[in-house]
Amino acid sequence: TAVKGSKRFLDRVWNLEQKVTPGDSYSKENEASIHRTVKKVSEDIEAMKFNTAIAALMTLVNEFYDKGLNKADYQVLLKLLSPFTPHITEELWEMTGGKGLCCRQPWPAYDESKMVDTEKTIAIPKFFSPTTRNSKNGSDCSTNTELNSRLSPVTATPYTLTRR
Repeated sequence: TAVKGSKRFLDRVWNLEQKVTPGDSYSKENEASIHRTVKKVSEDIEAMKFNTAIAALMTLVNEFYDKGLNKADYQVLLKLLSPFTPHITEELWEMTGGKGLCCRQPWPAYDESKMVDTEKTIAIPKFFSPTTRNSKNGSDCSTNTELNSRLSPVTATPYTLTRR
């Protein structure tokens, strides 16, 4: 089953080529993920932790499927994958218009300052509480059932936070 999992991952990388859009620099949506992955894969290769390097690449591929990708995003993935699957990455490199051999390209560099997401969408719950209270137990409700009937269900509203 490990071979099947490896094949499925490489099929996803191969099929991702069809989703590539033009672009000569990292897309805004993927820039932080790419820099984090370059750092992780670089450190893991140096420490000979190849399984965790591949896991980071799998995560990046999943993000590319979710957010989309451009040519620069895809080519950095190929450079990072090249030490593990040189034949496939060379073929994909040529298909995307890469110059020379993928294995001869400079290793991607990462920028610590670009590893932080500039925007993050979070859900902020809204809570509602009873409107009247008395001095004995903090509520004019005589039972928990009555109190629960006065409370509205918890709802969440998405907000986008932007880092400056």
